[in-house]
Amino acid sequence: MTALSDALVTAQRTAIGALEKAYLAGLLDDGDLASKLAEIGCPDTVDAGHLLSALDTIREYGASAPANGAAPKVDEPMTDKQRAFITSLCGERSAPLPDFAGLSKVQASEIIASLQDGSYNPARWAVPF
Repeated sequence: MTALSDALVTAQRTAIGALEKAYLAGLLDDGDLASKLAEIGCPDTVDAGHLLSALDTIREYGASAPANGAAPKVDEPMTDKQRAFITSLCGERSAPLPDFAGLSKVQASEIIASLQDGSYNPARWAVPF
């Protein structure tokens, strides 16, 4: 690979992440998304169809959008920034804090998204004793 092809792949991943977020926010329809994918050099209609199905599933079941075209690994521990942001959001909304013990980046992202969209269920994040 050349430096240019490396840069293109990186830019495409970032652009796909932006398109995913726009689609999930309702700013693009499926035709717009497919057209933009082709414009950035990702014309594979089979993969585009699978991506649309995955995004529709994310939208339907309320999961967080992937960051920069790739979701964090499930087993990565949440970051200090995520902990601080969740604490801040819970304080602003007078919501109980989740049990932070063992939360992953993915779970912390789900909590943040649910706090932001008003669907936060503290019971889901409580550890039973």
